[in-house]
Amino acid sequence: MPIAVVVWRRYLELIWWLPRSEGDGASAGLVARRPFPLKVALRNLAPLPLGVASLRIFASRCVKPAGTPPRLSLPARSEVQGELTLQAMQAGAWFLHGAAVRIQDPLGLFAVEAYFPSTTPLRVLPRHEGRGALPALRIAAGASDERLGSHSLRHRGQGGELRELRDYVPGDPFKLIAWKASARAPLGRLLVRELDRETLLLHTLILDCGTSMREGPPGGWKLDHALSLALSYGRATLDGGDRLALCAFDHGT
Repeated sequence: MPIAVVVWRRYLELIWWLPRSEGDGASAGLVARRPFPLKVALRNLAPLPLGVASLRIFASRCVKPAGTPPRLSLPARSEVQGELTLQAMQAGAWFLHGAAVRIQDPLGLFAVEAYFPSTTPLRVLPRHEGRGALPALRIAAGASDERLGSHSLRHRGQGGELRELRDYVPGDPFKLIAWKASARAPLGRLLVRELDRETLLLHTLILDCGTSMREGPPGGWKLDHALSLALSYGRATLDGGDRLALCAFDHGT
């Protein structure tokens, strides 16, 4: 047993990594409640075999194993690889802290266990449902090419397009009086031009991140469902060519 402990501490190395996926970074494609693989490599630098190894993962409380950890045999001066299947229960920034590697001889007469720190960050995106359909409104002809967005809204206000002619109300600017139309109006009524002002459609999502949204087991928070809805709506908005704004708030701030 003492010889096994000495060999264990000097000659065993643990390495793990996330397989490269599409996007920026190895963990760019992680989605809540979707299992993902974690590659593991154990290097035995000793001149004698070390038996059979099994792993126990230490991670954030939202990251759980989704399968049985592999058991790896460690021949002398060799490297063996295996794969773990993990699952993040909710979106967020989580970490893999390390693993406890337990080695026992083939007969099960002795076993040793040691902790190997290996911090790995995980960026987990929220789940999203089907994308919703947005109204098929387009910008009117003649709009500036520099304006971003595909949908527009029309408001009453100072603009360049005539909406209607209405009776003069005390307080209306004199420059809006339609003098030619007023001259043709019966009984000398003053008519005022009502103009239209066109603005681009901006979708604003307001997300509550307060403590009342963080109750329940991991993956079952109200905040998880709100993030999924916000992601689905945001994808539909950006695919439609519109602008999107997000405002998150907490009751304590």
